[in-house]
Amino acid sequence: MLLSIENIKDGLDKVFLPLEPMINGFRLIEKKTNIHDIKVIEKQLEVTFPDKFLFLISQYNFGSFTLGPIVFGSSGDYLKDLLVINHSVWWGKGERPNNKIVIAISDPYTIMLDTEKESISAFSSEINWNDAKIISSDFILFFRGIGTIFLQRNNTDNTKIIANNVSKAVNSKDINFWLKLAE
Repeated sequence: MLLSIENIKDGLDKVFLPLEPMINGFRLIEKKTNIHDIKVIEKQLEVTFPDKFLFLISQYNFGSFTLGPIVFGSSGDYLKDLLVINHSVWWGKGERPNNKIVIAISDPYTIMLDTEKESISAFSSEINWNDAKIISSDFILFFRGIGTIFLQRNNTDNTKIIANNVSKAVNSKDINFWLKLAE
C-alpha cells in the first residue's frame, strides 16, 4: 500500500527534475551526513535520535526538502534547522519536553518526533503539543505515508480512501491529519 522510499524518490524526480533549476527542494536527493555531526546535534538537543529517523536523515538531504506541504529544512543544513527550531519555544513555558523535538512544519501543523517512542505527532495552533495524537508509529512510515499521499492523491477520485489506507498503514491515531494532507 505505502510507496517505498525508492518509489517516492523516483516519483518526485519524475515530477520535479524537469522543473530544475527554476524550482528546487522538492526532490529526495542522496547525501551522506557525517555521524559525528549528528551526534553533536543530539548532544545539543539532549536527545538520542531513533534509528529510523537517523537512517533517513543520514542518507538524504533534508536540509532543503519539502514533501507535499511538509517542510523539513530550508537552510541547506537540516541539522542546523533542527537546532534552530528546537531552540525556539514551540512548547510554551518552561523547559522543552523531554524526548520531544520538532522535525518539520506545514500549514497548519507542526510535526513532532518522540525520540524515545519513535512516534510522530502533529499539533497546531488549535491543538496543544501535549494533546497531539500520534500520526505515525515511526519516521520511515511517516515519510512513506506523506510520499504516498502526495504522489497518488491526484490519480484518484476518492482521496479519503488513500488517506484512510495510509492512516492504517502508518498506525495513526488521527485520521484527520491524513485526510487534510490528501485534500
